[in-house]
Amino acid sequence: MYFRLDHEGHFVVTDGFRDLVRRKGVPPRYRWRAWRALTGWSALSKPGWYERIMRKPPDGKTVEAIEKDLDRTFPGIEEFDDGKKRELADMLRAHAGLFPSVGYCQGMNFVAGFLLMVAGRVPDAAKDAFFLLVQMMVKYRANLLFCDGLPLLKLHTFQYRTLLQRLFPDVPSFLPH
Repeated sequence: MYFRLDHEGHFVVTDGFRDLVRRKGVPPRYRWRAWRALTGWSALSKPGWYERIMRKPPDGKTVEAIEKDLDRTFPGIEEFDDGKKRELADMLRAHAGLFPSVGYCQGMNFVAGFLLMVAGRVPDAAKDAFFLLVQMMVKYRANLLFCDGLPLLKLHTFQYRTLLQRLFPDVPSFLPH
């Protein structure tokens, strides 16, 4: 059996399920639930946590930066309407309040906004997307793409350049050293 749902409708991750996802992808109607299961999202999503996190506002400069980027986020996508922008603003403020050392950085809006769009119009989509974002930032260390000095971005750039030179030595690298 590739997958099964537990009593609350969440996927139980099995080796067969992981293999199926890697080989064939997830059918769109199950994608959001599969992503949550694969990331371990349910370990974070506890009743009332999102609301408590939302009460800790970030500093004023962070709120300004978030507001400035809302209209820049997926401007040509109809589905990303004013309601989604408000949910995105809430998610990004909650993230900045939860992780003040990281705060908010341009580019986070597209990651969080994408998660909101994939979550769709399910109840609590913003809350679900927030906890998936937190899992990405902490468990998969994506926060290092956005914190001071951009250490993970620098590491990935170095790795890319090294692989490019090793696998395709005749291709010039246009990345700065």
